[in-house]
Parts: sequence; C-alpha cells; structure tokens
Amino acid sequence: MITEGGRTHRSSRPLPLRVDPVEHADEIVRFQRRIVMGPLDTDCHVWSGGLSDDGYGVFRITRDGVRHVVRTSRYALALSLKGIVLGPDVFALHECDNPICVRTTCAEEITRGVRPHVVGGDRRDNMRHMARMRRGGGRRAILTREAGAVSRAERSRAIRAAVADGWDADLVAAALLGARQPTLW
Repeated sequence: MITEGGRTHRSSRPLPLRVDPVEHADEIVRFQRRIVMGPLDTDCHVWSGGLSDDGYGVFRITRDGVRHVVRTSRYALALSLKGIVLGPDVFALHECDNPICVRTTCAEEITRGVRPHVVGGDRRDNMRHMARMRRGGGRRAILTREAGAVSRAERSRAIRAAVADGWDADLVAAALLGARQPTLW
C-alpha cells in the first residue's frame, strides 16, 4: 500500500525510494526509534510502529513536499543503500518470514554466518520465496487458519506487542510461532 497526498493506492507499484543519511537524518532517527532489536545475531529487528491492514510495517515520509506511506522493509532496504535509489521493481523479501522485521544484513555479517532477514529481490524472487514458504497459489494439503492477510496482521500485532516493553525472547518466539495449530479440514 502506498499513500500519496492523502490518497491510498493499494495495488500501485512502490515508488522509487532514496534515503540519504544526511538529507533524511531526522527521518532516519524517527524510523530507528521504532525498532526493537534482539540481542542475538539471529534475532529480527522488529518494527514497533504502525501496521497496514495486511500486517506489514508502515512509515510516513515526505518527498518533494508530498507525504507518502511506505513499507518499513522497503525503507530499511533503501536506508542500507546510503543514498542510492531503491527502484520500484525491487521487492523487500523477508527471509526470516517476519513481516515486521526491518533488519538488513550486510556482506560482513553474512560472511560471519548471520542469516539474511530483509533482502532485495524481484517479482520472480518473491514468488519463489512464497512457494518455498508454502504461501500463495494452489490448494494446501493441510489447511491452516494462519494463511492470508488477516492472520498475518494478527501475527504482526502479536509480535509488536511482544516487544512493547523491550525484547522478551520467550514472548517473541511465541508470537512468531502463533497460537493456532494446523488442521486437516
């Protein structure tokens, strides 16, 4: 979802996004204030701010005098590029499968064995990731009540609530797993 000038465009393509460390310094501080980081190298960096109806983090920015709402994962990717434009065709993929994670992983961390969290990819990468995680198209062999935007939003709210007072590994783990069990019908 992109909001531009007060109008919501649910199916619109994301806008090109540039986050310059100098020009957008105040905005970056505001963004970083809403992130709760786990103590371990493997932990997500959880967005504790606003959420969209489908469970992804959202952040308000202004570009050229126009207010926009962007997904926090795209903002985090653009921030990691240090002023280089993140193109509208670049998707933010959640390798950690946490829709409110904003942790980008640099090459140095990956060589140390830290698994990627939010990475850039194209539409094909996004579809492959969805298939690998058994989400999207086709019928499921085991139906879960945790499929779809409503359940993703519930899970995101639970994760956000788990970090409301700081990082609590047990609460975060429970929220990431969800409380519902798969069913055969």
